[in-house]
Amino acid sequence: MTFITSVVGAEDLDSGVMKVCEFPEKLDPAIFRDVLLRLAPGLPEAAIAHLYDANQTQSYQSGEFLLLEGEFCRGVFLLLKGTVQLCLRQNARTYLEICEISDPAILGLSGTLLDERLVAGARALMPAMTAFIPRLAFLEALRKFPHASLAFSSLVIAELNSAYGRLYLLARLPRARAITAR
Repeated sequence: MTFITSVVGAEDLDSGVMKVCEFPEKLDPAIFRDVLLRLAPGLPEAAIAHLYDANQTQSYQSGEFLLLEGEFCRGVFLLLKGTVQLCLRQNARTYLEICEISDPAILGLSGTLLDERLVAGARALMPAMTAFIPRLAFLEALRKFPHASLAFSSLVIAELNSAYGRLYLLARLPRARAITAR
């Protein structure tokens, strides 16, 4: 995984904003359960069933956005298949590509929990399939099942630790370049 990969033109990303097509069938409950337990071990079966009942399977073509920078998060996305790229709008014409995230993954978790505007967008780099869980249904599961709250809190803590590690390495990068330039 590369922290900053490149800068791209806004016209490349703006052409695929939120063109979602729903799958006609529900996701297999066993696949949904396996993905959730892989990402959030210890999640109670009753919480998994609650989240499954609320999920909406969606697909995205390459270049289409799952999450839009600056908008409120509508819910949690389980990335079941594909790769997405987190990106920041650098200015009116370009985006800064932050990192790539491959399946399985959970997207929009902190935005859903905090009900704040998203600081980055996420676009599909290849056809992607998600199980979308609307914000209210997700928060209801956390309220009804305290162990679900603990499982997702552990995931948030792990992500924060990983982000801190990447920022630490990035902060040291200019010093490393200065030393090798001498």
